[in-house]
Amino acid sequence: MALREMKVQRTRQAIVAVGAELFLSQGYDATTMEQIAERAEVGKSTLYRYFPTKEDVLLGSFSARMGVTAELVRSRPIDEDLSVVLGHVVRAYVQVNDAATRELRAIIDAHPAARAKVWDLVAQEQALLEAALAERLGLDAPDLGVVMSARIATTLAVVASENVLGDHRPLGERIERILRDLDHAQIVFPSFPSGV
Repeated sequence: MALREMKVQRTRQAIVAVGAELFLSQGYDATTMEQIAERAEVGKSTLYRYFPTKEDVLLGSFSARMGVTAELVRSRPIDEDLSVVLGHVVRAYVQVNDAATRELRAIIDAHPAARAKVWDLVAQEQALLEAALAERLGLDAPDLGVVMSARIATTLAVVASENVLGDHRPLGERIERILRDLDHAQIVFPSFPSGV
């Protein structure tokens, strides 16, 4: 990576970190772009060049993770069972979902425009994951099995992260339990009555 790119990346990370700190400590609405620029020790023009809106700063930590799961799929040994690869994908999703990220997500969910953008990011990440799985399987485009496998993996991570099952153990232990219990879960697939 070129020196200039590294400097840009560090500056972007610093802005996102400062923004997150301010959003969490004083709230999204009370935080201004001027405060972010001052605390990050960058000029306002630099801040607006990297992040045109406050929403973009709020979503910065999520945007920075784009493609992580797809790269993980590509980096796993080619002879590794796909279910194990997807287990690593689920763990990767969970590992980035720490307490601060969940608090930021609560702020995002309270602002409709930011919430819509984060769901766009989720959809993009899902598409990248599906493409990486298809590539790993030698398919030209994702088929139903690839699409469902990717979406089940991400849904498992969401279920564990949001603690839908009321399990109060640490996040890593919750995901391990869900993965272990999945084979015995009574999952019902929708169907249509014949003749409809």
